[in-house]
Amino acid sequence: LYRDYVHPADLAQLIACCSRNRPVNRAIEVYSCEPVSKTKVLKFCAREFGLRTTAVAPEFLKNPASSKVPNYYSTNRWASSIGYQPEYSAEQAVAAVGHAILSGKIL
Repeated sequence: LYRDYVHPADLAQLIACCSRNRPVNRAIEVYSCEPVSKTKVLKFCAREFGLRTTAVAPEFLKNPASSKVPNYYSTNRWASSIGYQPEYSAEQAVAAVGHAILSGKIL
């Protein structure tokens, strides 16, 4: 199961790109430079933040999300046409926001 998380700096960059390219009247997908697997995020959070998890075998779940769609992120890259170029991966975004939350700092 893969997801994409966006670093606040990349989101700010996309907003700036939209502002410079007015008028933009459409849905725009924001994305990182690399999505991350659920397993990798959980392992990172366990190592970095002390997160404790328990794995449950899929056969015990009535409707596991990963059985439907393995990727939960958009592949639409239209934002690049207005100059958006993400600098951070999804894992880096999780790290930055996790550290900010735990330290009480606002990004």
